[in-house]
Amino acid sequence: MIHTDINKRCGYIAIIGRPNAGKSTLLNAFLGLKVSITSAKPQTTQQQILGIKSDDDCQFVFIDTPGMHVNAKFHNRQMNKAANAILKDVDVVLWVVDATQTTLADQEMAQKLKSLDMPLIVALNKSDRLSHSTLFSLTEELGVLLPKAEFVPCSAITQKNLELLLTVIKRHLPEQAFIYSDDLVTDRSEKFYAAEIIREKLMRYTGSELPYSSSVEVDQYDIKNGIIHIYATVWIEKESHKPIIIGKNGERLKIMSTAARLDLEKFWDKKVFLKIWVKLKKPGFMPVVN
Repeated sequence: MIHTDINKRCGYIAIIGRPNAGKSTLLNAFLGLKVSITSAKPQTTQQQILGIKSDDDCQFVFIDTPGMHVNAKFHNRQMNKAANAILKDVDVVLWVVDATQTTLADQEMAQKLKSLDMPLIVALNKSDRLSHSTLFSLTEELGVLLPKAEFVPCSAITQKNLELLLTVIKRHLPEQAFIYSDDLVTDRSEKFYAAEIIREKLMRYTGSELPYSSSVEVDQYDIKNGIIHIYATVWIEKESHKPIIIGKNGERLKIMSTAARLDLEKFWDKKVFLKIWVKLKKPGFMPVVN
């Protein structure tokens, strides 16, 4: 059902910040579901993820951007370009800062955001780990650089002050009808979501052993007798990467597959059968974007 009552608020919010600041974790906490993948490995989010949270009178449309870098190599520059492009088409910018370890990059990011001609909200994530005096000093320091910004200390993990953060965001969203159906949580397809969850487990269980060039493609997605059947391929560039993913006697792949299946079952509230193959890319290979 799509709302048409104009006495409502609705708008786009770009979630930006350094890699591993907690952007994807925060988005998932807002939605109460995992729609954006998380990992201790930096640059986990490589594509824009649209997450939608609908209340009685407000619809928050979140865009989870790739982690932004100040000094970037080519791969990171492309991610920066994607993140910067998003800022032109949103109503609010939500900058997520890891309050436990601010860096010179955060200072430089603040300088870039200073010229934004739109509402800027700074979510001081992981603030539950800091003393009041340290948090006050950090807020004061960033406040000098961003005098028009609003600061909200919060924690994506413990969900501290997340309702307050939503309230602050809501004030800046335009009064208009909902853009999406109020039962929609993401605009991504089932195949895309399945591929992303598998990719998350791939990175989580291989750590730094596996390069970013590995990709996941869902070959088949069917529902039979109430069970979702997913057949997917992990594409690798070198034969030596295969044992990294599969593990001794296939144990790592089995653990990874089980973790992905459980996440997918929770998201869809249906039983899932998941089969994953690991295959070597051929020269000129381009994986299908699900």
